Amino acid sequence: MKTLIQGCESTEQFEILLKLTGITSEDKKNALRAHLVEGLPAKRAYARFHVTQQHFSLALMLLNKKADLAMQYVELNKAKAVKTGI
Repeated sequence: MKTLIQGCESTEQFEILLKLTGITSEDKKNALRAHLVEGLPAKRAYARFHVTQQHFSLALMLLNKKADLAMQYVELNKAKAVKTGI
């Protein structure tokens, strides 16, 4: 499941999803932001912020899971609105 795309996420979207993860490390947050919002290649993003590849990958996987759940929620709300005529 790869929901988030390098360099294609807005700062606002990223910050909302980040709140759902429980990630507290500023270095991890900065590396993820550099990759997803600013478009830095993953390897450069985690190296720049001194995050291991393993920790970066786990954090990215968690963020992708939250993004996928958020998209499912939106789709369910759209389907509900269509059914009820809202």
